[in-house]
Amino acid sequence: MKLKMLFISAFCAAALSACTAIPSLGGKAETSAAAQTEAEASSQEADKESSETESVQASSDFQILLDLMGKHDSQVVSVLGDGEAMENEGVILSRDYVLPVFDENASVTLSFNLYQSEQDLLEQCTIRLEKQSLEEYKAVLEKELGQPTETYEKSYYFAAEGSTVVLADPFDDGPYIEISLNSEAE
Repeated sequence: MKLKMLFISAFCAAALSACTAIPSLGGKAETSAAAQTEAEASSQEADKESSETESVQASSDFQILLDLMGKHDSQVVSVLGDGEAMENEGVILSRDYVLPVFDENASVTLSFNLYQSEQDLLEQCTIRLEKQSLEEYKAVLEKELGQPTETYEKSYYFAAEGSTVVLADPFDDGPYIEISLNSEAE
């Protein structure tokens, strides 16, 4: 989205500068300078809105994954696309994606039918994170979900509506988030 806004802003600025370079179009230097200043202000405002949108988007990407828990495969595909599917005799077992979660491109695996085959329900989501700071992710999840309900060594458990969210890095090989559908939510 930000890239699109920057492209549009750059295109508008280029178009305005082209108008000032051609005197036969009737553009005056004063008018074009005012228009260029207005375009720059508009571009800065668009950048500000874009960064605010990205902050909301980072939160909403994680929220989308939470909202998809317990949903059928067809609903997941309608929101996220096909991803890379793993099937066994026509039954979807998992789908792998690279999705923007918490301002990074995270590797996400969605697992279906862990407990009941042929239900096509999303039962588990694993998000492999890029940054090494477990505490940084803990702070983000606390902002999203509140305080952890349980803490064990390098694992933090959070309650989400219908799901349990675990942030962990037990072997110091990189933090991950695992969202599991609670049994009463099925």
